[in-house]
Amino acid sequence: MAKIIFCSGQTGNWGFVQSIKEQQIPEFEYWFLHDNHIEATDNKGWNYIDTSNFLTNKSHPKRNRFMKMMTYEFFLDFDYLIWLDCKFYVPKDFLQFCLKLIKEEEPNWLLSKHSYRTTMQQEIEHMKNKRDFTDSQINDAVKHLNPNLWFSIDGSWHIRKNNKKNKEIGQKWYELTDKCYPDNLGHVRDQFTFSSAIEDKNYLNLNFNHHHLYKYAIHMREKFYSSDL
Repeated sequence: MAKIIFCSGQTGNWGFVQSIKEQQIPEFEYWFLHDNHIEATDNKGWNYIDTSNFLTNKSHPKRNRFMKMMTYEFFLDFDYLIWLDCKFYVPKDFLQFCLKLIKEEEPNWLLSKHSYRTTMQQEIEHMKNKRDFTDSQINDAVKHLNPNLWFSIDGSWHIRKNNKKNKEIGQKWYELTDKCYPDNLGHVRDQFTFSSAIEDKNYLNLNFNHHHLYKYAIHMREKFYSSDL
């Protein structure tokens, strides 16, 4: 039986820590990484890792991305790791969907494509119009990227096999993101940098788009910021 970790996390006091006691399926372990978050209480079904003293020289957005991109640094013994940003409410149907994908797809690294921001220019316009990046900040990031490799993803959800290559990709992704955005910027855009960390796009499972995620998991900002998705 494969050991599967379902993980989420948040630095600082942003986000929320939902209870997953009723949603749990027995095939997964459930872990939440956090900075002594006020909502990380013992009655919610999570195992917790306190990251308050981890990577404290970096900004909260970069520390949060380290959790996502290099999650294997916190876990050694697992076969698959599922990451979902903590801006989602997780119903049982979503966990069952993830288990089904692992069994049927056996992915090396599965993540969802974005269905309507499909070009680098569309992502740049989104960064300027919805995420408050300036032209200068975007240009500084683009200097470190390979536009010829660029493809669009939704960066919220990843299913990864525990192997050396995925660890190398995660490290390259984080190092690239660290270069692209100065620590004082206050925000980063990890889906903008991911494609330049991948040598072979065919290694990924991109059979699903972000609508598959939103079919099950509920974005907590959706009713207020649906145009941001």
